[in-house]
Amino acid sequence: MTLPRHNPTLLARAATVLGAFFVALFAGCDNPACVFGPAGCTGGVGGAGSAATSASFPEQGEWIAPGAPQVVEFFPKGTASAATPIVLVFNESISPASIERAFELSQAGGLPTGPAALASSLVGDGRVLVLFPPPLVAGLAYEIRWSEGTSVRDLTGSLALRPSNGVAGSFSVEAESDGVPELLLTWPLDSSTNQGTQTEIVTIFDTLLDPTSVLPTSWRVLVDGVPPAFNPSPQMLSIDTGGFGQPSSTQEPRVWTWRSVDPATGAAVSLGTGAEITVELSPAGGTAITTPDDEALAPVSHSFTTMSFSAPLVASLQSDPSDAIGNANLTGSAPLMLQVDLEEPALAGDTLSIWEFGTLPGSTGPDPDDPGGPPLPGVILALARSFDLDAGTSSVLLEEAQLNLVDSSNAARFLDGDLGFAFSVTRDGATSPLRVLDVDAEAGGIQDALLDTDPPAFIALAGLVAGENDYRTDARDLVVMGRADEVLRTALVTAHLSGGPVDNTVGGALPPLPALDSSGEFIAAAVSLDAVAASELPLNFDLVVYDRALNPSPVFAGRWTQLGSSGPALPLPGSGFDVTVTVYDSVTLAAIEGAVIHSHEVDAGALTSLVLPTAVTDASGTATIQSAPTGETLLTVEAVGYDLFSFQGVRTDRLGVPMTSESTANLAAVVRPAALSEGTDLNSSFLTTWAADSRVFSPQDAAYQGINCFYNPLVDQTFCGFAPQVIQAGRAGTLSFLATKEPANQSDPSGFSAASFLQAFEARFPRPAVQAGGFDDLTLAVGPLLSGAGVDPADVPLGVPALVLEKPVGFALAFPSLVGPPLVTVDVVTTGLVGAMTVGMGKAYENIPGDNYDLRAAYSALARAAGPLVGDGLMRDERFVRAEFVDLGGARTGVRQPLSGAVALVQPLTIPQITAPVAPVTGKSYPVVFDDVIDGALDEKGLVRVSLRDDLGRSWHIWQPDPTGSGSATIFLPPIELQGGIALADGTITAVLSAWAWPDYDPTDFLFSDPGREHNQFLTGQITIWQQVP
Repeated sequence: MTLPRHNPTLLARAATVLGAFFVALFAGCDNPACVFGPAGCTGGVGGAGSAATSASFPEQGEWIAPGAPQVVEFFPKGTASAATPIVLVFNESISPASIERAFELSQAGGLPTGPAALASSLVGDGRVLVLFPPPLVAGLAYEIRWSEGTSVRDLTGSLALRPSNGVAGSFSVEAESDGVPELLLTWPLDSSTNQGTQTEIVTIFDTLLDPTSVLPTSWRVLVDGVPPAFNPSPQMLSIDTGGFGQPSSTQEPRVWTWRSVDPATGAAVSLGTGAEITVELSPAGGTAITTPDDEALAPVSHSFTTMSFSAPLVASLQSDPSDAIGNANLTGSAPLMLQVDLEEPALAGDTLSIWEFGTLPGSTGPDPDDPGGPPLPGVILALARSFDLDAGTSSVLLEEAQLNLVDSSNAARFLDGDLGFAFSVTRDGATSPLRVLDVDAEAGGIQDALLDTDPPAFIALAGLVAGENDYRTDARDLVVMGRADEVLRTALVTAHLSGGPVDNTVGGALPPLPALDSSGEFIAAAVSLDAVAASELPLNFDLVVYDRALNPSPVFAGRWTQLGSSGPALPLPGSGFDVTVTVYDSVTLAAIEGAVIHSHEVDAGALTSLVLPTAVTDASGTATIQSAPTGETLLTVEAVGYDLFSFQGVRTDRLGVPMTSESTANLAAVVRPAALSEGTDLNSSFLTTWAADSRVFSPQDAAYQGINCFYNPLVDQTFCGFAPQVIQAGRAGTLSFLATKEPANQSDPSGFSAASFLQAFEARFPRPAVQAGGFDDLTLAVGPLLSGAGVDPADVPLGVPALVLEKPVGFALAFPSLVGPPLVTVDVVTTGLVGAMTVGMGKAYENIPGDNYDLRAAYSALARAAGPLVGDGLMRDERFVRAEFVDLGGARTGVRQPLSGAVALVQPLTIPQITAPVAPVTGKSYPVVFDDVIDGALDEKGLVRVSLRDDLGRSWHIWQPDPTGSGSATIFLPPIELQGGIALADGTITAVLSAWAWPDYDPTDFLFSDPGREHNQFLTGQITIWQQVP
């Protein structure tokens, strides 16, 4: 199977080019359109002797020869079987794009059958063209003719020489066939010399074979009389067919190919220089190759000799970047260095030839014959150059002067886009096959370098106030997210603090991008500022993004505001400091002007108003208000169109307040995920599919099961659907797809295997923010199952240490109707994104009659300590095992245990009870009393929130740092109506208590985005209802 040439993750902005080609020898010549043919340089573009023919980017091991390509052998010769294929052998590799319908089959002296009658395939490193005619008529003579109006060409675009009579070859069909198969030819040809050391070996037979008879015992290769170290089985040729509803390829049992390949890397392996290679078919002492009718091929042996030297060993860009060439490389402001390493030292008289492939400037644009249609795809240009090598040379370093990528006016010779380089060595008149520059050897196919001379530009920054340079986020550190007009490589962010600039470089080098996608969405590496002092805000910063070729964008100068923070600041209470409050929309992060702030004091269980009890926010959403002189400061914020917000126990003179819209329509968006895979892998009743979106309102809701998967045989794909999921509007995040397979023994944790449990993982990040009421539709392409053959060991899922999950105290009362066993996931904290990214799933084994569960889980190797998610800075180097109990009544409690501090036993928080009020309560201001359940090692290490809701749908969210010790805790609904405020309406009040706890919580220095990202323990209590009466 031919791998795609270009890895989708290495994207070029230039369009794919399929147009014409001109090849030039450009040493000492600025005309890049000299046609290199049998007569040498015969003209420029459009000039005498020019030929508008297409070049092709070469593959490893292909051949380029001087002059025009020509047919050097034709098969069959003389009389042939009626089932014979037809073979043309060329003196060099032929462009695959030029062979379609290039030849016609006709009876000798008769009319052609038409080009559509001949299927075709190029094998033997592009030098052997095999034609597959329809069944031939016994006793007739046939000719293969060059089709009119077609142009067979080599990789450089030189047109093949064709005889004046247009006949490529002729043969006759035997009148009667004995059915015995015969070998038509081997490639390389029998007794040939100077063949490539990594050549593809091809055997072509005159009739259909029984594929089960072609075995290592009947089809074998010997190198100097012994089998090679890497000796795979021969492969039957696959021919691309295409067409709707048809297979993408069909097998051809008359043609078999073989190449020595290292299975660990997939790379071709040399058979050695000057080696005699023998292909033995139906060998004595082995088994016979047969037809489906059991007719056997007689023993046959063909041999050839490899050349006495090798193609160049490897080529690599040694300049920065190592996979692209930008303006700085071309102008000399940054080095351009391409290194070619030789397999063995050069001899005197050796020559190194360089071939460069790219798009001809001026060849794209509107089609003059179809102005309203698609633009012209472009013209492929190839340039050639050669250098004499000194004896003993083992490595050649080529710079711009040798590569000559710009002309005398300093204009690039190629348009932006893929730029291919190929190299060959010539010795004593013999030229090696090509070694092609591959900038990412680990990706399938050849990954060409990218030429990019156009600097990137911003389209938008997420969180940027329209028409201004104000950039607002509500998480720790300065993390810039946005979208550029092309795929980026890196971004430099410099924050201008009062003490001097701080940037996001790593050891002085530009950092990798934590996340990017093909649309240009990106997350820049964080500037590690943690929570920033209010005196520094808004903070000026500069942003420069760099494309793949390290072309810089113009500097974007912005002002950053960090929202939702309580520190660093001066401590309360008793300091006499006023509190600076910043109020903003929790979705848009926009400042809320005109919000009213109420201040009360809670001291010794009593609630009092302060001397200056209210303040109103200005255009920046900021106001300053009096703090409690001795007791706790209770601040309440109300704004038109928003729920009420209170924080009881303000510990510093600074508080950021996220306000939630009264209307859910302003809060929510919807994600509609799906997954698509090739083949039937996902279409299994043994697999469970999961989607997980970090943008959900509650982290507990991140992972949920798919609906179903179904296989479509017409396109050989499996589609997996999911129900729509409500997510937070205005928030960028991550979306994961996972597939799991239940263990054979579902009651014994000792049989759990991480490698077989997690069968698939795909993720997309960043997923851009979605406007309220909008949709995020995404279908994730899923690769082969992680348990399949050929999976890289580095990609095998990893397991987590065994954990025992104890049921919390009061379990039976709090969870009368469990929805099921605890849901187990593995997640990570991501840079700058809301929530946590799910990277694995797990299973809970209930111990009966015990009150606990054994937890096992598996996570993607992408999230391993040395994995790309950590290396690129997308995730913190920590993984969390998450498990929770959920009741049908809505109560839930769980743990999120970091693997770095994993213990053998974990127990979630007890579900608290709201103990007062229970009877109808008079008035709109009263205490709410509940169980304090954050204790032990996490005492005072968390936040508690009581959310109240009236009959009109308005809510009041009251936050409080976890109080000291255990027992009961109290929060107050302050009498804001006495200060002109509007409290909850009388009637039925529903209340839900939530809590989050984590070891690093600091009540004097937290952000409201911390609970969803940092928590180790979490809970949501049962709904409590009471009546509020006038």
